[in-house]
Amino acid sequence: MGPKLYLLENVQVEVGKGRPFQPSDLNFPDIDNTQPLYPIRGSYDWYICHINEVGFPPGKNCNIYNEPKAAGFCYRTTFGDWNCTMTDNAAIGRGPAVQPVPPPK
Repeated sequence: MGPKLYLLENVQVEVGKGRPFQPSDLNFPDIDNTQPLYPIRGSYDWYICHINEVGFPPGKNCNIYNEPKAAGFCYRTTFGDWNCTMTDNAAIGRGPAVQPVPPPK
């Protein structure tokens, strides 16, 4: 398997009410535990583009995964940066919605 490029398109995000840090949030190693976590939900199209990989010719080297019900969190790091992550676990199991396609413009 060769290198890949990951791109997001059509991103929509809603931010919920913040909540205090909880000990179960330790899976975020750089979290500032004095700041609230914000639940997020939304959707996006995730392109995985294969670089110089057999079966993925240039110009049609991407797969699109639709993630219509993604959820996750945003939080502040100990450096004061924002870190956000969300995924749609059901969409990952379904595999690509469209393949092979050109990368987004």
